[in-house]
Amino acid sequence: GSSGQVLTSQGASAAPSWTSVSAAPEVTMTASGAIGANKPVKVNSNGTVSEVSMAAPGFVGTGQVVNTGNPSFIRMAYTPDQDKVLLVYIRSNYTYMRLGTITAGAVTYGSEVQVDGNTATEIAVCYDTWRDAFVIVLKQGNNPYIFIATVSGTSVSITSNRQRITTSAVDQLEVVEAPAAQRIVVFYRDQNNSYNLRGQIGAWSNTYGNYEAWYGAQTVGSGNCLNPTAIYDPAANRGVVAWTDYDGGNWALRILQFTTTASSLSMGSTVNIGTDIQRYGSNGGIKTLLNQGKAVFVFQQGTSNLIARSATISTSNPGTISLIGSNTIIEGGDHEYVIAASQTSSANNGKIMVVFEDQGDSQKGKSKTLTMNSSGAFTVNNDLLTFNNEEVKHLAIIADPDTDQFIVSNWTATNSSLLTHVYREESSNMTANDFLGFSTAAISDTASGAIAVTGNTTTQSSLTAGQKYYVQKNGTLGTSADDPSVVAGIALSSTKLLIK
Repeated sequence: GSSGQVLTSQGASAAPSWTSVSAAPEVTMTASGAIGANKPVKVNSNGTVSEVSMAAPGFVGTGQVVNTGNPSFIRMAYTPDQDKVLLVYIRSNYTYMRLGTITAGAVTYGSEVQVDGNTATEIAVCYDTWRDAFVIVLKQGNNPYIFIATVSGTSVSITSNRQRITTSAVDQLEVVEAPAAQRIVVFYRDQNNSYNLRGQIGAWSNTYGNYEAWYGAQTVGSGNCLNPTAIYDPAANRGVVAWTDYDGGNWALRILQFTTTASSLSMGSTVNIGTDIQRYGSNGGIKTLLNQGKAVFVFQQGTSNLIARSATISTSNPGTISLIGSNTIIEGGDHEYVIAASQTSSANNGKIMVVFEDQGDSQKGKSKTLTMNSSGAFTVNNDLLTFNNEEVKHLAIIADPDTDQFIVSNWTATNSSLLTHVYREESSNMTANDFLGFSTAAISDTASGAIAVTGNTTTQSSLTAGQKYYVQKNGTLGTSADDPSVVAGIALSSTKLLIK
């Protein structure tokens, strides 16, 4: 051999040979999608390569079929520390649950688990951060019963006996945590008390492994009340509940905030948002925004408009919630069944997604997003999407701020199925480990081309010699690490980068 060559094996039956070591190493790869010249490239799981880029916000795929047994009364709750979602639903009159693990662009569900051997007609569910467990409330017969579901890895199980909350005949269930007081609060419409909205506080019992001690019911709203929804705001340590009631021939939307003590609710004044409320989502409709001390309400007013309204949660005791500005129209037209809203991370300036059944378009499942600034004012985004191209019912939604995703579940007409959809915010197709190098020339989709790899150089522009550069998640180069952190190389000149 000559200077600079190395001896390489040719196999067991062949003599070794000398070969030259490339001073500019590169590999030949097949492109998935067109790749521009001198662009950062990542390896795909199927062995092809793609240009590093950002994917636009939107739903991933067409939805995952979770169940085909004509489920109803679909509810979801999210664990803020585990990136898990609990999906609870009624199928063939019995209640079932499945635990989903959230990853980028997907939810992986475990096996279906039956909650209880008694039939049920309504569900409410929340995550209790104090107990680090899910709380499920079922209407069985005429009464509400509470169950505790605990997560272990990717599995979930009922770890309590069922406990009856009240002997009154009730419906319209809602449950919300009160972790600072180490309590849980259940709201319901009391059929034995003029259909008033009532709230009851439960205290934990180690003996029963459940919220077993229930204090006297308190009247929250009078008259024929429907669709209570409640949230807990950890920043203010206050709860907020909203509901509709029939007032003078019209349905009105009421809200109030409350403080949970050891044995009672300390309630502020009731605030009226509006009248002619045609629909207010009992499976959503009210959300608190992360670390902002505000709540958002979504409702259908008349048959003309889907509305959003914000309010500031008071930190006084118990305090009265204060409406901000005026109603904001999210989408014109009539929106049927259930309306839900949720929010991804506060880094997105309070982004909210609203999902709904469009009464004017064959009851299809649609979504729209809006953002809310620190003053509580909304900006409605021009991003109406159809995520389910046929009739939907039983909509549910949660947000995962860790992965900047919304998870939507619903009943759909095809096979009377339960579907889950994942909506991703703008995201990079590159991870921390799949960066390969830089294209040496433009490569057409499905064509093969050369990729310069570690030890080679790539032609770039406007570099600073001696400076380390990182691949940014949108495919550009920068002197600061992005997320994920991927080193591109060291600049040798204003136009040459040594690939690391």
